[in-house]
Amino acid sequence: MTVSDEPQFDNWKDAWEYNAGQANAVLNSYTEDALLEIIGNNQSDLYYQIWDAISKKGTVEKAPSILVKFLEANLEDYQDLNRYHCLETIFKICKIKDEEIKDNFFARIAQMVIADKKVDEIKQGIVDLKKYLKLI
Repeated sequence: MTVSDEPQFDNWKDAWEYNAGQANAVLNSYTEDALLEIIGNNQSDLYYQIWDAISKKGTVEKAPSILVKFLEANLEDYQDLNRYHCLETIFKICKIKDEEIKDNFFARIAQMVIADKKVDEIKQGIVDLKKYLKLI
């Protein structure tokens, strides 16, 4: 598809869904190692599709430690959605289904709008997650 062949959209939602679908298709063609290299460089994508791709291809042997490092490196307010999706991806890869445990870590690490939370509290949540996952 050339630039002139790209569809035009009347609203942001249709444009977002189209572009997210394009990103998803590309990222799902990557290997686990390629996806983890991107995440390991503290990168994501505008449409948060890397999390879907790594949740499908990530292994418990390789992915969790790199995903936790991503959480540690992305404590800023504007990274709240990336932290949320990253944490959800860890739970999927590790097959953690206990809602109480998940809610606890979401509240402590992926808190939306961390302005009310101290970064030290989020860091402690990440330390506790590492212990839970036995990464330390």
